[in-house]
Amino acid sequence: MIAALLKIGNTLARRIDYAFLFLCVYVLLINITYFLPSFVPRHDSMAGFEIFYYFYNEYFYHGEIAQWVFYEFFGFPAGPYQIVLFTPGSYLLSFLGKMMGVQDVFLVFKLSMLFDQLVFLSGLYFVSRSLFKYCPSILLVCISAFCSFEWTYQLWWNFRLYYLFPWVFYFIVLFFQRRRPLFLWTAGIFGIFWMYGSWYFVFLWIFLLFILCSALLMQDRSIVKVFWPLRLPDAAAMAVFFVFAGIFSFFIKNSFNGLISLSRPEGMANSLATFLSYGGTASLHSAISWLFYGWPARITPDFSTIYDNTAYVSLAAAFFFVWAVIFVRNKYFLALLAGIVTLIVLSTGGIFAQLIYYFPGMKYFRHISLIYSLIKILVAIGSGFGLSHFLQCPSPLRFNKVLTVAMVCFVLLAVSLSGEQGLSTADGKRIFLLRYSIYSSAFFLWLLFYSVARIISRANPHVRLTMLPKSLFGLFLIVAVSTDAFLFQRMLHDSTPLASERAIHAFQEAAGVHKPEFMMRRVLFPSTERQKLIFFLEEEIKRFPTAKYDSILNFAQMDRCDVGRSFGAVVKDVRVLLDSKAESQLGWSSIRDCQAPKIQLLKKNFSREDGGEILSQGRSAAEQKRLVDAQGDIRVERFSANKLFLDVNVKEREGAWLVYLDSYHQGWHAYLDGVNVPINKACAAFKAIFIPEGVHKIHFIFFNGLTSILSYVIAFIGVLAGAVFFLLIFVAFFRFRD
Repeated sequence: MIAALLKIGNTLARRIDYAFLFLCVYVLLINITYFLPSFVPRHDSMAGFEIFYYFYNEYFYHGEIAQWVFYEFFGFPAGPYQIVLFTPGSYLLSFLGKMMGVQDVFLVFKLSMLFDQLVFLSGLYFVSRSLFKYCPSILLVCISAFCSFEWTYQLWWNFRLYYLFPWVFYFIVLFFQRRRPLFLWTAGIFGIFWMYGSWYFVFLWIFLLFILCSALLMQDRSIVKVFWPLRLPDAAAMAVFFVFAGIFSFFIKNSFNGLISLSRPEGMANSLATFLSYGGTASLHSAISWLFYGWPARITPDFSTIYDNTAYVSLAAAFFFVWAVIFVRNKYFLALLAGIVTLIVLSTGGIFAQLIYYFPGMKYFRHISLIYSLIKILVAIGSGFGLSHFLQCPSPLRFNKVLTVAMVCFVLLAVSLSGEQGLSTADGKRIFLLRYSIYSSAFFLWLLFYSVARIISRANPHVRLTMLPKSLFGLFLIVAVSTDAFLFQRMLHDSTPLASERAIHAFQEAAGVHKPEFMMRRVLFPSTERQKLIFFLEEEIKRFPTAKYDSILNFAQMDRCDVGRSFGAVVKDVRVLLDSKAESQLGWSSIRDCQAPKIQLLKKNFSREDGGEILSQGRSAAEQKRLVDAQGDIRVERFSANKLFLDVNVKEREGAWLVYLDSYHQGWHAYLDGVNVPINKACAAFKAIFIPEGVHKIHFIFFNGLTSILSYVIAFIGVLAGAVFFLLIFVAFFRFRD
């Protein structure tokens, strides 16, 4: 038995791809800071964790996917939060965390982020292996793509915007290489997986893939003939793609039914002016400085965003990308170059950007300058073509070409220095010189070792060192790029303000699961110890560059009676009520204020009128005064994100209205002693049911029909996709051999 296990171990050890193992260790090393106890996310990353906490906490205690958000804006469906946050890795790690009883929610969240990074790395590795035959080229692409990785402030714009692009592009490359439609449909399926947790970017992705595929199609027009005759595997993959696309599209559309955004016009489409100006614009010298020289470390375009992008790809990747632009004419590189140029021109907001606005779906996108983290991935992959061409280039020609590329790089450096920011600052110049010294040192070390090897070879003719120069060059290059990447990561870490020890302690105390509690009254200030810890943490984080969202209420499990800034959308009736003068006209503010309970019994003279509404807008102030509380008791029996069970004792002979100041939505169903009863609107936006005299059990249950069912279907597909990605990561260790 032991001998057999040792034999298997030896076989696996011989088959391990040590290049991929090295890259995995590299990714783990740059993630050390995120697993330190002192790490506290900020800005959108903190909002993402707060939403993740709400879902995981609900799943941990009740084994259900949250369908309703209780703590923000009087409640709204949780579907928009589910599709904006959960990736296949998030679903898989949440499922495993629940199975193993993990109570540290932030640990599960960080592990899901690490898993997604390994998915991104494996995609880079697969696509690099399909394009390049030299190991240094593959390592350069993968290390450069992670060089400026960060999610302290922004997990969407700085990671999820691009993390599945390598897999989609890999299958597109396979489609053109092997001429099988199966791979194109597989690229589409992985594109749908890419939409998990980042669906807002979908139209930008479609536009980019349209540019890439058009560029490839122009160079290989005969590829269209491979779609017919249709083979069974191709038809099956096509069917899976359309089924997945239909499920996800239906879920997105119906999740927003009855909702309205707080920051967008109705219909969600942006005007041309908003499209061009909302996210700011970039300039050419800024783009060069961000991508090639990595200064400033965090991109801050000409608008009030906060650390939303990092785009540095290392000096080596920049050099070999320029090499590829000058000397490489590979069709895949030209397609990537077309995508890079198009996205950079889009980010400048000129006439071309105005034309792109009319591309299908692009009017829903409005952050045209925050796309440089995606551009850097295209540049990183493109640099692999340059290094491969460099290694293949005959020695007599290589020196002249190096001089040509160096001159172009100095021109780009001069363009970057022409800006008011970037390398024109003293810190920018210092950082550039430090990076330059890293590569200079690596070059002279390589030259020293190469010279020694030449001397040994001439002294002993039997020693043949034909491949040694390239091997040594690749080794020192990868060491220099890795050092450059770690230097940039250190710079990011040093420029991130540290939270106080008290704030760190507060976050650690609050990040564990906590049984959901129903608050009978909304409050203006935190009332429990846990809420106080979380809001102290919020005040501490506000000292740093960050935005404030009401998603913190989901983390704190607190109903607040003032209105803040939602991360998603709100029920349309609530938005209309808040924006109108109805609040002052109806006098309903006295019902929903901080002193009034969220669930109230009101006398029957809250009569049903005007199409099922009570407290309709036609009621005068004098009539409002006649409405008084009914006699009775209310006790919460059970509470979760999807259910509210009450024991109610109505002591009014004529019965009473139970008014629940939570948003009215068609997905809510009420049961009086097990019998389904209609839910009426109260104050034009909330829920109410009529209860006769006596003791009754009232059940409010949220089930939004097919949309609720699809939330579980999407989660199930997400878990399966996460398992597939895990297998692909495992295969990457053994799939390729040099």
